[in-house]
Amino acid sequence: MNISCALAIERPLEKRLVGVCDHFARLLVAFLRSRGKPARARFGFGAYFNPPQFEEHIVVEYWDAAQNRWKLADPQFDDVWRKQLKINHDILDVPRTQFLTAADAWRRCRVKKADPTKFGIFVGEQRGYWYIAGELVRDMASLNKMEMLPWDAARSVQRLAPTTGTRLTTRSCGWARYPFHGQRVGFGIRDIRTCALFCALAISRRGS
Repeated sequence: MNISCALAIERPLEKRLVGVCDHFARLLVAFLRSRGKPARARFGFGAYFNPPQFEEHIVVEYWDAAQNRWKLADPQFDDVWRKQLKINHDILDVPRTQFLTAADAWRRCRVKKADPTKFGIFVGEQRGYWYIAGELVRDMASLNKMEMLPWDAARSVQRLAPTTGTRLTTRSCGWARYPFHGQRVGFGIRDIRTCALFCALAISRRGS
């Protein structure tokens, strides 16, 4: 097999590797960046897995110079996936209504336009504000090219918020109020740690 074109060849099932959204997103980001195209992984929630729930998911945001805008791509889905999930939208230009970044999900829940208990992982009932808070930390890290694993930060936040009804304030992650689309966000690792600490403090205070 010609290694240089191996990725373009459909492999039989016994030759494939099992992966999750994080693996697909990281690979596509690496491919695009190697070609000089701006790209980054985005952490958030997909509406097309188990509607009306929003399942935790990772996609790729890339810059389309011809259209002068950022687009979302979901590299995980082939024809089989799209048929099973009845996905009708363009997976290389996912509508912002079908994938909400963590910041978008946070804002919607804070202004009562969405129910926080609809966001998370629904195997094991892991959902709510505490899960969105962890996703916010992971998404901000990714915007700074410091990609975290999907489960990073979640455990510490969950320990402080064992119930899905825990109340958080927008002040706990002030940067969640600002749109990221098409903008460069200049936060460093110290700010990421500070944000994680603020999330934990807001949760532990339970009503601030």
